[in-house]
Amino acid sequence: MALLAGELGELGETWQVLLITGKDKAGASFEARGGLCVRVLDYCQRMDLAYAAADLSLGRAGAGTVAELSATATPAVLMPYPYHADQHQRLNAAELCQAGAAIIIDDAKSAETNAQRLRETLLPILRDPASLDRMRQAAKSIKGAQAAQSVARWLLGMEEE
Repeated sequence: MALLAGELGELGETWQVLLITGKDKAGASFEARGGLCVRVLDYCQRMDLAYAAADLSLGRAGAGTVAELSATATPAVLMPYPYHADQHQRLNAAELCQAGAAIIIDDAKSAETNAQRLRETLLPILRDPASLDRMRQAAKSIKGAQAAQSVARWLLGMEEE
């Protein structure tokens, strides 16, 4: 993200960034340029609120993240963790991608290569409200948002409607 600071700064009047770094990178520096408002946190205890405020998420594709994105109908650019032998995060993201609610970018394990891939994929989405709206509508079409109700109905022996 730091390598994209200049390009993101150009979008400062329409976008804000919430950067959650993880505890191992607490205090990570991200120089906000232009009019971009950036808030850096090492941890977020209320991801429900973060997703509720988000127009787009950029992150990994762990099972919890994918479930939260589905439940909140949040469009996403996903970079599955590249060090798992079975690449299960790619599988986690498959339904979101097939629906058009997410895009996968392969993590090249190189900050420079990843920045270039984000320039080619993320920045066009941020600059195109219609593209983002299509992703949002696709995210809303995913049926996972009613999963808790479906499980409860199943547990009660009730048939699906």
